[in-house]
Amino acid sequence: MAGALFVAARGENRRPRRQVFGGLWLLAIALAVFALAGQTWLAGLALAVTGAGLIVFLSTANTQIQMVVPDALRGRVMGVWGLVFGGGLPLGSILLGAMAEKVGVQAALGTSAVLCFLVSVLVFFSLPKATAPRPSQAGASPDPTQAGSRSA
Repeated sequence: MAGALFVAARGENRRPRRQVFGGLWLLAIALAVFALAGQTWLAGLALAVTGAGLIVFLSTANTQIQMVVPDALRGRVMGVWGLVFGGGLPLGSILLGAMAEKVGVQAALGTSAVLCFLVSVLVFFSLPKATAPRPSQAGASPDPTQAGSRSA
């Protein structure tokens, strides 16, 4: 709930990249705290913060994808987005469960948190910063799949 309220209160976000990765980093750090928590209250607090980070990430990333992708491709791109999360999360859960059986729950969650953080930092620094389209590009081709064709 806190993550959704944070995103909603921000309104038009001028720095979505920071918000997307900030949500991921918050999730990873809180998950690491949860993995190391020795007390129930700390584990509960860490899970609440983990959920907030996840909501910030998902809602901001979803919004940005829909705003950036051209209308003609939006359905396809959102289909891939849904496939990645709809199919990736259960697969990750199976792998994390198998890992937890071998090395223990705390080690599996801690490893997951560290991997999430490291991969997100790697992606953050390897992706170019998005720039707004130039006015000459805006509306140049309403359907990017038909960019090369002209009608007479």
